[in-house]
Amino acid sequence: MIGESYWSNWIQLNHSQVLESDVKHVDGVYKIRARELPGYVYIGETSNLRRRIRTLDRKINQGEIPFRDPHTAAPCLWAINQEFGPKLEVSYQNLPEADDRIRKGYEAFLIAQHRKKYGYSPIANFGRILPGYVQSSYREKGKRGEKTQDIELKLEKIPEKMIDAPPLDWKKLEKVRSNDWLNLSWTKPRKMNLENIKKIPMKNGFYRIWKDSKEILTYIGQSKKLKNRLKTHNRKMKDNYSFSVAIKEDLTKKPQNLATETEMIGVHFKAKNEPPKKQF
Repeated sequence: MIGESYWSNWIQLNHSQVLESDVKHVDGVYKIRARELPGYVYIGETSNLRRRIRTLDRKINQGEIPFRDPHTAAPCLWAINQEFGPKLEVSYQNLPEADDRIRKGYEAFLIAQHRKKYGYSPIANFGRILPGYVQSSYREKGKRGEKTQDIELKLEKIPEKMIDAPPLDWKKLEKVRSNDWLNLSWTKPRKMNLENIKKIPMKNGFYRIWKDSKEILTYIGQSKKLKNRLKTHNRKMKDNYSFSVAIKEDLTKKPQNLATETEMIGVHFKAKNEPPKKQF
């Protein structure tokens, strides 16, 4: 079931409370909070809630900063736990009947909703790390992150110090194909073919793809080189698809693009009760 009333009670992320909890081996979404900070520090989804929550519990309470796998948010959550004490709590929502696409779309909606309400993304989403820390690599490369600067951190000030993009204006959220969707300047629709793609600049921005007869989008994406990314899609999507782009050169960092793309997918989920058809 999807909705605010289906969230579990908060469970402190320490070994005893997690082990004693009745979280099950089912698909679902979860959110992690630090009580002193409005909103959440992480929002995620998984095909196995009990395994995911127990893994995160172990990783954020271990003695050294974890690698980015099996969970890319673990280093940031570990750093939050180190800096501000064992204050992290998790709440979850079972989604046993939702397929991967709906579950991931719902996760995107929860992140979009958070950005709209609080004005920033959950701190540990999008592969970020606290100021003063270096991010861990994936295990294969063998480089653990570390604290490199002794910065005085206050939890309530962390969001403004993170790399992030401002939330979107949810203007005409249901008109996902309009030229001013989310108050952005989208180009007029073009047929998906190489001739039209050549007209797109090699700039940073976002794109929408859809079948002409459908109100629901097929895909939402982002790229620092829009023309190249659309060429990739063109190999699978020909003239029966259309596309539109919105240039955003003011967003220069990967987490900014990911946050904005995720918010777009989340708004689509809210407007159409599902993510774009081929998003996940």
